[in-house]
Amino acid sequence: MPWQPAGGEKTLLILVFALALGLRLIYLFQISHTPYFDDPLGDSKIYLDRALSILAGNLIGDEIYFHSSPPYPYFMALCLGLSGKSFFVLGLAQILIGAGNCLLIYFLAKKLSAGDKVAALIAGIAAALYGLFAFFDADLLMIFLTLVFADLALLLLLQAREVRARHAVPLPDEPYLRVFHSESVLAFLAGVSLGLAALDKTNLLLFAPVAAWWLLGEYSLRFRSWRFKPALLFAAGTALMILPVTVRNYVVGHDLVLVSSNAGVNLFIGNNPQGQGIFLLPPGSGLRNTDLYGTSVQVAEKETGRKLKPSEVSNFWAAKAKRFLREQPGAAGRQLGRKFVLLWNSYEIPNHINFYFVRSEYAPVLKWMFVGFGLVTPLALVSIGRRIKSGWNSADKLLLGFLLAYLLSLLPFFITERYRLPLVPVLIAFAAVLAAELLRLVRARKVKPLLALAAALIAAGVLVNWPLIHYNYSFIRVAIAAKSLEKAYRNPKAGVADLKQAIVEFKQALEVDPFSTDGHYNLGSAYSMVGYYSGAIREWEETLRIDPGIAEAQAALMDARQKFEQTGDLAKPEAIPLSRFEEAKAAEAKGQYDLALALYRDIIRKDPFHADACNNLGALYYHRRQYEQAVAVLRQGLKYRPDHFVLMNNLAGAYYQLGNQREAKKLWERCLQIQPESELILNQLKMVRE
Repeated sequence: MPWQPAGGEKTLLILVFALALGLRLIYLFQISHTPYFDDPLGDSKIYLDRALSILAGNLIGDEIYFHSSPPYPYFMALCLGLSGKSFFVLGLAQILIGAGNCLLIYFLAKKLSAGDKVAALIAGIAAALYGLFAFFDADLLMIFLTLVFADLALLLLLQAREVRARHAVPLPDEPYLRVFHSESVLAFLAGVSLGLAALDKTNLLLFAPVAAWWLLGEYSLRFRSWRFKPALLFAAGTALMILPVTVRNYVVGHDLVLVSSNAGVNLFIGNNPQGQGIFLLPPGSGLRNTDLYGTSVQVAEKETGRKLKPSEVSNFWAAKAKRFLREQPGAAGRQLGRKFVLLWNSYEIPNHINFYFVRSEYAPVLKWMFVGFGLVTPLALVSIGRRIKSGWNSADKLLLGFLLAYLLSLLPFFITERYRLPLVPVLIAFAAVLAAELLRLVRARKVKPLLALAAALIAAGVLVNWPLIHYNYSFIRVAIAAKSLEKAYRNPKAGVADLKQAIVEFKQALEVDPFSTDGHYNLGSAYSMVGYYSGAIREWEETLRIDPGIAEAQAALMDARQKFEQTGDLAKPEAIPLSRFEEAKAAEAKGQYDLALALYRDIIRKDPFHADACNNLGALYYHRRQYEQAVAVLRQGLKYRPDHFVLMNNLAGAYYQLGNQREAKKLWERCLQIQPESELILNQLKMVRE
């Protein structure tokens, strides 16, 4: 008899829910002290402003939606209104729903595995321990609800199939009785659920015809029998959720926009000559991340020479994308291939708050939640392959249809961790089925099939986890520090701590990315606020050196120069707070090498992209004749800053001391490409050539 977990199913469900909720509650407490918790960033700020507008009585709004997720501000308004605008209560409501979604994934795996409680329990626990789920459950975005609605739609569709199988008897002759037959109601509710999910991720609508066709195939193609009605009711339920938003858009803007008007600009971001398959605004496009909607309208109206409706702005950017696809099919094909590979890669590509940064800086509980895309996907892919080979059933067809439809709907745009997240619950279900089978094979000591599966899993794991891309923490540090700076501006007396924290964060961001114009500009603003005008002048000059077209920096620089001529610095350099890296360098300068080593190690542990910290730590190891440790840390730094001349030279020196002249020579030759006239490098190359 196949092994099953002890205890009733209610106990298992309580276990999954308690585990999920407990971990999410710890996470919520840990992020509740972050600068962005009650003063959100990016899209979250837009949704918060809309929620506050709803609470103020503006229920319908004034503009056609540019960003998706029109229902989410109403959810926010409800929670904030009932709690006296408590962001913790809002987060608590969200993590309760997110923990509930782990139960939906439990049932999804149970249906996929024909009632196997082992597979279901594995899926539920995997969902509870999936760090990115918890991360977005507490974030002020609709994605946590989208997952719930998408998973619920799949469960309702599968349940409708089971109801039909259990009631394979003649239906009543009266059509009006047939309409209320249970499988039809389930199909309708599945459509409603999918429609609600599509209000956030409109590309989910591509799954609607797949699901409708699946229902037709499951029930009948004999239209006179009324058995086609579940598919029609499913479609009706989906449309019923979308139509009110479309009507609302037309009423407020006199323009026909299905849900939101950002499809065109998103298509352009994903398909342009500089595209990399991720959310990256093309240089020279005129688009700015801080105001994507406003700049997309400005550019479109400037180029067309007339005022445009939101749908026309979307069409303008879509036309640019189509022109690129038509004129550069080779480049477009390569970008499509890159997007496909990135979609299946384990790295979680951010376009909001960086998951890895939050895990490192604010929420260590995310390290306990070790389940991620890199673990789930190899299991899921092998599981899918085995099920297709052995003969797939109806549930397989539906869930694979969902994966395929969503994949095809996402590839024309760009890949981010949030956009691919709706795939993960289905992948977890497939992965759990294989994990349960592996457990049974281990218990039965069946070595041969275990070895075959292990080989397949290793191959899939290598492909999925192959390092392809990474994001440093500079952008998110600047964004979070800007929030601290805003708080200090609003309340100068009480905001001293916020201002100091902002300065430190801006410095840390620039240590990793010295070409960040936002970092230099904002650090200049912080220096100006404390009266350190010479520092502000230096930062704004650097801002304009990188990008001479930033008008705000030009005006700020003139003002700072005038103040500096009048008063000099009101705050001296020694009064400016030091970053951890500056503290480490100061300790090293004083000969406190053990302290410097500890500080450098801590910096790299929290921010592995800090190449200068890697360089300085490597240099300390070098001077202590710990050459192997020097090589390890210097290689890490060079991985993220491959053009770092000093780091490259130090790594070559460490290799030389270890007797690896071949690697030393290769690195010094690369140094020479960066600085062809360097006598130091030329002399060192003579050593390895002699």
